[in-house]
Amino acid sequence: MARIGRRVLVVVIGGLLIFIATMAVSAQSGTKSPVAPQHRDPIGLRVTDTKGNVVTLLFQNRGVEIDYTTYGFMYRTDYESDGVRIRQGEGQLTVRWMKLLRIDVTKVTDAGAEGQMVTAAGDTQPVVLVPWSKEGLMGEAELGRFSINLDKVKTIEVIR
Repeated sequence: MARIGRRVLVVVIGGLLIFIATMAVSAQSGTKSPVAPQHRDPIGLRVTDTKGNVVTLLFQNRGVEIDYTTYGFMYRTDYESDGVRIRQGEGQLTVRWMKLLRIDVTKVTDAGAEGQMVTAAGDTQPVVLVPWSKEGLMGEAELGRFSINLDKVKTIEVIR
């Protein structure tokens, strides 16, 4: 019985030593994670306005959302927190933050904002963003609740 206990103890200690050695080699090589940065979960957005000011919005707490509320005879609240809406042909789709690296806005019109989108896969394509409503892009910044209208946004970068 004592022999079996010693063998188990030796196997457990051996496994721990291998684990510790692997972690030490990983730390020395500078490898932080086996997952590529573009495949990590997004933690927030870095928004740059047209004057070059940068604000970081984090997804924690109240999160980040875009106001697409329709005002008029039929008032309808509509907030998007999973991503940003773009025109796709005659329709629209929500590109999730997980699938994005960056959006560069180049021109703002009544129909929305034109720009370039870089996906998490590294593809670049032209996009037309669906127009935002009064409150625009909102989220928690370091000093409090932040909001910005679409016509004032230059870039939106997803932070991982």
